Amino acid sequence: MPQRRRLFIFLFLGCLTVPIGFIPDLVSDELKAWCLRHLGPSYSLYFIVFYIVGCFVLLAFSGEFRGVFSLSRRTSSRQPGKIAWSQEGIKLLQAALDKLEKAQLVESIEILSELKNPLGDEQLSLLSARLTKYYQDNRIGVLNSEQKETTFNRISKDLFDLIKSIENQLSEGEKEYQQMREAFRQRYRDRLVQKLAFRQPVNLRRMATSEGTSERVAATFLPYSGEAIREEIGKTFLESYGRLLIVGQPGAGKTTLLLQLADRIFDLEPDALPVVLNLATWQSSYRKLETWLENVLAAELSTNKAGARAVLRQTNLILLLDGLDELKEDEAISACLAAIADYGATPGRRFVITCRIEEYKRVQEDARVNLQIEVGPLQGDQLEVELTRMGREQPEALPLLQAIQSDPLLRQAVETPFYLNTLQLLFAGRLPVFTTNDLESRKAEIMDIFVTSKLDDTENKYYPPASAMRWLSFLASRMNERNKVVFELRDLQYDWFKGWPWLEIVVSIFINELVNSLKQYILFMLFIGLSFWMLPSLIVSVQPTRIHRELLFVTGMFCGFVLSVFELAINSIIQFMKKIRPGISTRDFHDWSLTEKLRSINIRWHWTLVFILFVLTTINLLGYLQGVLFFIIIVVLIGLIYFLDQDKNPGIIQIKTPYHRFNASMKVLHFSKLQHFHLRYLLYKKGVLPLRLVDFLNEMSDRHLMETDGATWRFRHRIIQDYFAEKWEEE
Repeated sequence: MPQRRRLFIFLFLGCLTVPIGFIPDLVSDELKAWCLRHLGPSYSLYFIVFYIVGCFVLLAFSGEFRGVFSLSRRTSSRQPGKIAWSQEGIKLLQAALDKLEKAQLVESIEILSELKNPLGDEQLSLLSARLTKYYQDNRIGVLNSEQKETTFNRISKDLFDLIKSIENQLSEGEKEYQQMREAFRQRYRDRLVQKLAFRQPVNLRRMATSEGTSERVAATFLPYSGEAIREEIGKTFLESYGRLLIVGQPGAGKTTLLLQLADRIFDLEPDALPVVLNLATWQSSYRKLETWLENVLAAELSTNKAGARAVLRQTNLILLLDGLDELKEDEAISACLAAIADYGATPGRRFVITCRIEEYKRVQEDARVNLQIEVGPLQGDQLEVELTRMGREQPEALPLLQAIQSDPLLRQAVETPFYLNTLQLLFAGRLPVFTTNDLESRKAEIMDIFVTSKLDDTENKYYPPASAMRWLSFLASRMNERNKVVFELRDLQYDWFKGWPWLEIVVSIFINELVNSLKQYILFMLFIGLSFWMLPSLIVSVQPTRIHRELLFVTGMFCGFVLSVFELAINSIIQFMKKIRPGISTRDFHDWSLTEKLRSINIRWHWTLVFILFVLTTINLLGYLQGVLFFIIIVVLIGLIYFLDQDKNPGIIQIKTPYHRFNASMKVLHFSKLQHFHLRYLLYKKGVLPLRLVDFLNEMSDRHLMETDGATWRFRHRIIQDYFAEKWEEE
């Protein structure tokens, strides 16, 4: 922070300390008498000290306490901006240090500039300028031998301090980076366990293929035979130079293989960060993959869009892009493949794409990868080996083995890993009986029996099977309509239900207006109340008492409340007439910085003039002390509301609990949680969702119909989601 700004803050806080001590004298005689009785004649000092301590606490909480009270102007004391950890950064730092030890300062500065850190570059520019001046002075003979040595040593020391500062940041960054890697690895492992329903994974059969790819592009693929690839998936990824396409039939195990690959990459690439992202949210309007990544990475990496851009620029990111086929439309799939190809035009970028084989064959665009593999059906002898290996460790293994040996249709069905896993769950309990006579009917029968058994089951709580079926069908249909594979509570919106009665629409709009404008209405009520409280001071003949002031303040607040409700009602009716429907939004809260808030304030000249006139008029009408007090109260109120309103942060926090976003929004007085509860109650009355939605979704996860990470949910497989979506009947 520059010295001028520090001095300005000190002067500003100092000027405000004077009127603070006169608050008891201005408020009431009773308060003044209480202060004299309990604090003594010097009670004003207590208020001033309390105010100063409060200011220090505010600065400390803003994260700038050290910066405000540090008057040093040394270049080496300035901390560079945060630098992302990487192996390349460590190598550059060591190379710069080696050059410095050899007294090669110019080369050391050039190496450090490759870190591309804005604030660090600023300091390097200053050091470079000092070094240039030193060489110029040395060349023309301005410096004597002692001055040359002293100047050179100072520049060297400042450069050494900068290197050590960056080294400390990289050390901290490495620790954070490794913690993030471990968190992601555990997340993918947990998801893999839930996807397999706590069953042992089978070795998926993989074959090199070029099906669906044009001959021109297929000719560039790595030379693999058509036989099964026996190397583990991590080795295949490395041999394809980090660009791989995985195709297969529905339920073949593409996502399972992708999660297994993510877990393997953590071992193979110590400085890389594999991130599994679902392509269902891609839209052609993004045009560039980087634009889409800024949005989805913000959620995955617990940062905002600026942070996502920094991660894309500085981190060794490996994109594991799942579900290209979930885009549904061929044009969207082609546009997405084109965007991925443009992204891959930069050397060193690595990615894996999964897609159903039929959807990939249908589009004209090719995936620009080095290898395409297909997850093939499981073979009969492989199944028998796998089930025999599981033996008696899993109760369903031997009964299922006997069933597929005696039932040809069942044997064909379990060639698809999804149906094998589903039958494992079925055979773990009461043995099912099948009656269908063709393969597709048998697969549908497996799904019917599986879903029925899980809806009849009870892990923790009982839900009527018919109601649970309707609730899951509604959820799946709305997720399919919006092309979603992951559900979080914020996704639940009023437009999920069609055919609201007009009264419920008006009430929903009213609540929406209340939530979005609550801070403005609070400010309005406080302003009216304070205006009524100060009203007697404008009349010279009136000598107000404390009771009069309190009554006037309450009256003003009540008038402000009535006017606010009236405006809410009018706005709600207008929006209803214009057919504007409400939406539920959250405002993700981040720790705020005093300096950043001051920078964000942009006051135009005419508002400055109005502000000055308001201050002069208030002081003229109320007198100096009362005018200053009134001015402080109004500024504090407006400042509070302004700062709260500024937290419309476009970034996304990493949610850890279902209501994380809603609870964070309440910190900035945005009570969208009220809208969520209202909507959930309405949907409960319509019979399309349970009242305690979180408990229900967690129960369905325990029954292996869904999976959860503690804050969001998804159906355990897209086949299950489509199954429930087809069961939904619109009223």
